[in-house]
Amino acid sequence: MSATQPELTTKRIESLDLLRGFIMVLMVLDHTRHFFFTSDIFPFEPEDITHTFPTLFFTRWITHLCAPGFALFAGMSISMMLRKMKDKKELSMYLLTRGIFLVLLEVTIIRFAWYFKIDYSSIGGLVIWALGWCMIFMSALMHLRVRYLFPMGLLIVAGHNLLDFVTPANGTIGDLIWSFLHVHKSVPLTENFSVNILYPVLPMLGVVLLGFTLGDFYKRRDPSNRFKDLLEIGMFSFSLFIIVRGINLYGDLQPWIRYEDPIAMLMSFLNCTKYPFSLSYILMTCSLLLVLLGAAEMLQTKKFKLLTTFGKEPLFFYILHLFVVHVLALVFIQVKSYIPIFESNNIELNLAVVYVVWIGVVFLLYPVTLKWMNWKKDRPGFFWKLF
Repeated sequence: MSATQPELTTKRIESLDLLRGFIMVLMVLDHTRHFFFTSDIFPFEPEDITHTFPTLFFTRWITHLCAPGFALFAGMSISMMLRKMKDKKELSMYLLTRGIFLVLLEVTIIRFAWYFKIDYSSIGGLVIWALGWCMIFMSALMHLRVRYLFPMGLLIVAGHNLLDFVTPANGTIGDLIWSFLHVHKSVPLTENFSVNILYPVLPMLGVVLLGFTLGDFYKRRDPSNRFKDLLEIGMFSFSLFIIVRGINLYGDLQPWIRYEDPIAMLMSFLNCTKYPFSLSYILMTCSLLLVLLGAAEMLQTKKFKLLTTFGKEPLFFYILHLFVVHVLALVFIQVKSYIPIFESNNIELNLAVVYVVWIGVVFLLYPVTLKWMNWKKDRPGFFWKLF
């Protein structure tokens, strides 16, 4: 057996695939909104409470489950793979290789899918980049016992906001390293090259570590008890979110504001910092993910084949949907000027189009992803295992 091709001995957990597929579908919604709302008709961010409206805000807010979901489930998957495999070193090498592969994929194919041009005046640290680096770190950290990894993850998640005000000198190597770890920032390295860090690695690594320990707990519990366990953990985490966010002193760089309008105040309360993941953001999203994962335990996953298929092939689906949605958005931009109802650049109307396109893309990509999944089963080579 190849040192980089792990041998797995037990079946996948369908409920985890189901929920992973669910957040992949939410991700398509977010990226469809991103591509279809161009700056000329959408001059503000969906989270801008002074300009947004509830439908738009919550369209963006629900998709916040995606990035922390990727991290949490990646940690759980690593833990489950470790329990299945005979050789820990083999998994370590696999994680190292796949992590490097994901980082390279982000700055090549995925970057092209986002911009449809080859331009290396800068490179971007987006979600696949951050997950790749987390896998690289986990290839070493997985050798530690779970009893050490849990407090490490907890310390990172709960304490990293204490580091919010560390500010190395701009443009230095220290600035690059610190941005890589903890700051959403564009760091110019030369006059013609910069690194744009959207997802700093440290908070995401904290979520991966907690996911790893959750995976260990998950595999040791009887399936009949998982719903209750996950519901209790999720509700406890959400209670912590209400407390931490309500105090409004720590856990997020963006304090919430009291408005006379209760909906506006609710949106402000839920508008937690995503780049990088704040403590409030992690508590808010991961608590909901745990409750949803518990609920998935109660479902008959065979009835949700579309979601489980996406959950089993998330990387292929991720890359494919970017190309498809980007192309559709370019077509829409060209033809909408010939459609009278779009002449006013009505934001609500454009949002309705986003939802229609989102649903269409999801169903369009299902047979393609299913075919890829079945095709890949007959190709056990190392390269295909990286996807």
